Amino acid sequence: MAKHIQSTAISAPSKEILTQLANPSNLEALLLQLTAPDTQIIQQAEAVIKKYVKSPVCVAGLVQQLQGSTYLQVRQLSAMLLRRRLGPHWNKLDAHTKEALKAALLHTLANEQERPIRKNIASVIAVAARKLLSKNKWNELLSFIYQYSQSKEEEHRELAFVVLNELAETLGRCFGSQFGNLQQLYQAGLRDPSRRVQVAALKASAALIMHLVTEDVSSVFQDLVQGMLEVARGCLEAGEEEVVSQVLDVFSELASSSASVITHSVPQIIRFCLEVLNRGDTLQNSTQDVAGMVLIAIAEEKPRSLGKKGLVPDIVATLLHMMAVSQDNAAGELLSAFDGRDAQDEDDEDYEGPSGQDIAQRCLDAMAIHVPAKYFYQPTMALIGQGLDSQDFNARKAGTAALAVIIEGCSEEVTQHLSSILPRVLAAARDLATCVRECACFVLGQLSENCQPEILECHGEILPCIFALLEDATPSVQLTGCHVLETFCEHLDKAVVGHYLRALLERLHQLLQSPKTSVQEAAIGAIAATAVGAEDGFIPYLHEIAPLIAQALPVTDERLLRMKGRAMDCMGRMATAVGQAHFAPYLDVSMQVAVQCFELDSLSLKEDAYLLLAQLVGVLKEGFAPHLEGLVPQLCAVLQEKEGEVVWVDEEEEDTSGVSRIVSGLDEEDEEGEVGLGARDPNSALGTKTSESNETEDGDDEEDYGATPIYDVHTGMLDVKKAAAYCLGELSQHTGVHFAPFIEMSLVPLQTLTQSFNHMLREEVAAVMPYLVLSATAASPPSRPWGKADFSDTLSAPTRSVCKAALEVLLGLTQDEDQDVATRSLISLQAVLEHIGPCLLFQDEDRQRFMTVLLDIFRENLPCQQVTETVEDEGVDDEEKETSRDLIEAGADLVGAVSRTFGSAFVPYLDLIMQPLSTFTNATRPEGHRQAASGCLGEITEGLGADSKRYFEALLPILKLCLADDCNGVKRNAAWCLGISCEVLGSDIQPYVMEVLQSLHPLFRLPPTEDGSAETVDNATAAVARLIMAAPAAVPMTVVVPALLQALPLKADQCENPTVYKCLHQLVHSSVPELKPHVGNALSVYGQILSEPRSVQDEVLANDVLPGLRLLFQNPTYNEQASLGLQSFAPEARAVIARHLQQ
Repeated sequence: MAKHIQSTAISAPSKEILTQLANPSNLEALLLQLTAPDTQIIQQAEAVIKKYVKSPVCVAGLVQQLQGSTYLQVRQLSAMLLRRRLGPHWNKLDAHTKEALKAALLHTLANEQERPIRKNIASVIAVAARKLLSKNKWNELLSFIYQYSQSKEEEHRELAFVVLNELAETLGRCFGSQFGNLQQLYQAGLRDPSRRVQVAALKASAALIMHLVTEDVSSVFQDLVQGMLEVARGCLEAGEEEVVSQVLDVFSELASSSASVITHSVPQIIRFCLEVLNRGDTLQNSTQDVAGMVLIAIAEEKPRSLGKKGLVPDIVATLLHMMAVSQDNAAGELLSAFDGRDAQDEDDEDYEGPSGQDIAQRCLDAMAIHVPAKYFYQPTMALIGQGLDSQDFNARKAGTAALAVIIEGCSEEVTQHLSSILPRVLAAARDLATCVRECACFVLGQLSENCQPEILECHGEILPCIFALLEDATPSVQLTGCHVLETFCEHLDKAVVGHYLRALLERLHQLLQSPKTSVQEAAIGAIAATAVGAEDGFIPYLHEIAPLIAQALPVTDERLLRMKGRAMDCMGRMATAVGQAHFAPYLDVSMQVAVQCFELDSLSLKEDAYLLLAQLVGVLKEGFAPHLEGLVPQLCAVLQEKEGEVVWVDEEEEDTSGVSRIVSGLDEEDEEGEVGLGARDPNSALGTKTSESNETEDGDDEEDYGATPIYDVHTGMLDVKKAAAYCLGELSQHTGVHFAPFIEMSLVPLQTLTQSFNHMLREEVAAVMPYLVLSATAASPPSRPWGKADFSDTLSAPTRSVCKAALEVLLGLTQDEDQDVATRSLISLQAVLEHIGPCLLFQDEDRQRFMTVLLDIFRENLPCQQVTETVEDEGVDDEEKETSRDLIEAGADLVGAVSRTFGSAFVPYLDLIMQPLSTFTNATRPEGHRQAASGCLGEITEGLGADSKRYFEALLPILKLCLADDCNGVKRNAAWCLGISCEVLGSDIQPYVMEVLQSLHPLFRLPPTEDGSAETVDNATAAVARLIMAAPAAVPMTVVVPALLQALPLKADQCENPTVYKCLHQLVHSSVPELKPHVGNALSVYGQILSEPRSVQDEVLANDVLPGLRLLFQNPTYNEQASLGLQSFAPEARAVIARHLQQ
């Protein structure tokens, strides 16, 4: 062996190092030192090699070692170092050296016997090929590949595809004319009789497809997918799971990309995935997980393919089977926490990946969210129904769990069918099998979260069920029952919660004594939600419950930290429920524990602390101001914390010698602070090099060869930052003028967060913006209140600055690719506009940008509305478009707000918006879209007033179609809009009176038991009332008056009381003769109202009800009929009317 390079060489001049290492034996010795078992020797060798590889001379020396060394480790290290340094040094090599290098690499590859080294030589060849192939300067390489692919030697054919695998990126980006031949070559490899060659061809095909850059090229290789599937299926049968996983990984990435190469093969890929998923008894969880990831990727990116190809039933059936046979928890994350927290022998090292239950639920959830409901809901519910009806409790468990999983994605459909679904869920909650009852709790929790407010109307059925679950003998059912109670009670009406309050708290108090920590935590959460629902009704129980909860605040045992967090949340919610005065004894301890959590090494407790403080500031209001100086800088600092870091991962395979670790070690910064090989600044953007390492000595771009950037996300920090942003918003909202000095400080990190990769943080930024504006205007109010269509700037310079910053942030976030972020930005824009008024947009440029956003919403041109999937060039149905209900509702509400603030100034923009907005009322649109659009038309009409007359003729046919809609919500909105139109038009409505009445008439015959019918009839009644007041001479009173009286009093929409009773009052005052035969009915209406005076507003009672009643008896036209009618009343009712007549 050659002698060691002495440590003195470390500090030797670079020229001396090059001279020493020009001797091959010295270089070989140095490379061997890198593999020595002595750390000091390795460090010395690293210091020398770092200097050596910075010179282009290293290329020839390393090639010589690659060709001539007898040491496997030396050849391996040489190849890996060449792969890293050949690219940066390429332009410094002369033409002769390049030609010699090309020949040497091919010769060495052909003669190397070790498989791992051959792969690394192929990687070096790929580096050179990037520089040469695009310029047609290495035809010998292609000849080598073709020759070896045709060889009779199995090893040669395999080697050809190993090289092609390494060349994938270059071939995919810069090759054109050879693609036809290449496609045949890959196909031949996939059909090769040798399994080794097939697998190599499979990997090469997968790598190539991942790097195809144009649709034309992608289409050439579509047929490869079939061959890949055949080889993968053979690998599956042979038990080669690693290869199967690699192929599935490729399909997952392809599904997530814009390439259409797999579009026509989606059914075959899905069926292969189902084969993998159905082999849970023989395959590793990790392999099934990758198959599930493919399914999820296709559901997310190509959902219409699943629907239109009829794949949904087979997929769902497979997933239900997985859920049925799995012995793992099927009742959601809460029960997982229960199982894990209380198990004393759980060992994280034994974790083998997600269970079949987890995989199936994730896949089903993705499909429910992304696959259009027209394809997904009915077949899935049919299969779920079969499970619920099964005699096998495992099938019932699967059906119940599946129902819970799809509720979020199918919330509209589930809500519509709540009356048929809920009884089955309640039956599952009584099932003899514990696992089914657990899953029934899961369903009830999901219904409570996602089917608001309709689910709350079922409290009479659900709350007794929850009581039974809390009394269950099984702790896991008690825990999930607490979760249901927590999600359900938080939104219940105070009166409803009050009816059950004592019984609920007594049971929850018992559960606090459970030996199971997780049950105690769940009970604390349920108490918190009960307090929110009970509001001040919780006051009598506060001093009984709060001390118990406070016992968990000082705990430091790591096993109890989650309970500590739950207790903090509960204290905050109780404070919100009972108010500052009653919660005063517990304020100090709550504040102290929150502040103490800032110093703890627990991200989850910091998150809980910020949320607690957010709740406390809502209680203390401006009384929290003294704490701002210490808290706001803390929050701003947290918002600027890293959300993750870039980690560069070496992609070496089959490295049995450990040299990958050595080369990675050479990538780190040396003692002089220079950037080492392939090193990256973890603070720089993903995939971006630091400026110091971005160029080589002669200015050539330096590429990275052999390392992949992975963004390591700190999920705990994301949650902390979200809580901090929310707390900042609450501080701004509730401390008002006191927060003004901190606005500028807060804006900086919030503006930075708009670029966060995490959509929840961007959404939180949008939510905070209006509160900063509120605080700014509290400190420096406008010079005068805003007026409709008044765009003059009434803001002070500081307030204008904040408004400008908020507007920039919010308009920017409307262009976000995430619909939740865009939706929140629209909601916040509305809040700011309604607070500031038109002067928010006093600059023409801002006004134009704002209006462009409105137009884009209804043209579905926002980035988050784009449909990127194509299914064999078919069009996209309205039902399949990806615009969420919430986004359209937010857009419609914003249009309404603009109408109210801009008035006539909105007309030029509205002329452009009306047509695309009207298309959202089409019957092919989802129900939520139709409701939002029809409601928006009413808000426009009301906001513009007389300026809306110009739209009526175009609007009337649309409203007539909406009045005939299947959805009562759409009918209701259309009736309201039509009524407002009558009011605005006044006597100009006369030519349309009969058309309006005929359109409204069917609404008065809606079945009273139908969901939403009462509100619809009320709005139709108000529309008729407005029509009567607008054009009484044109209305056929003989028919209309009795219909109006029959619909009174209003049953559900009390907001229309002023309209209908003003109309009735006017009829009486005008001595309309058609009212005379129906005076008794009018008197009955007044009598019902006076028997329940709370059913109408006080001003309505004073201005129209009582004057109308008295006028009935005073008007000579009606007084006789009124007196006779009164005699027919029951004594109690007669006495009520008599009493009011005498007042």
